[in-house]
Amino acid sequence: MTHHEREDKLIINTQFICFVLAFLIPLIASAFPQYGNSFIWKSADALVITGTVLLSIKAARDGWEMAAAGFILISIGWGGYFIQHEFAGETGKGVLASSFYFFFPSMLLISFYRPFHWYVKIVTLLSILPPLIVLILVAGKSKPDYIDFCTSLNFKFLHFTAFIWGLHFMAEKTKKYPPVA
Repeated sequence: MTHHEREDKLIINTQFICFVLAFLIPLIASAFPQYGNSFIWKSADALVITGTVLLSIKAARDGWEMAAAGFILISIGWGGYFIQHEFAGETGKGVLASSFYFFFPSMLLISFYRPFHWYVKIVTLLSILPPLIVLILVAGKSKPDYIDFCTSLNFKFLHFTAFIWGLHFMAEKTKKYPPVA
């Protein structure tokens, strides 16, 4: 196995671990709200940022530069979510809502990744809707409880989308690098 192949396997395994943890940590932590949501969400955000940067490397190496640019752009947008946890009130909601402007083009670019199955592309494109809804709600100064509920759904759907990407790359890895018996 070449160095490139070993690195590919490491990238694929690491991104998958990042996305699985980012998906599970908030779900498990929601049962224990007394332990501080900011730490939990920031940890999950950092894992997603790490995973998407790794996928950008993988996509670029494989010649899918448009998708690679989308993965980099989504990591920047996710940085907005990371920062949002530092701000309360209107400032935090504004930072959160403005992340949509990164999510829209990034998800379109990621959908250019031709090896994705059609259903992965649909989930990717559908993930544009939750940030758009949050943007509309924040701009319309909707009730804070409704914004918080939609924000929570937004995060969960985006974590789900990243998890689906991770599954896709793991499935492709097992086809390309079957286990040695």
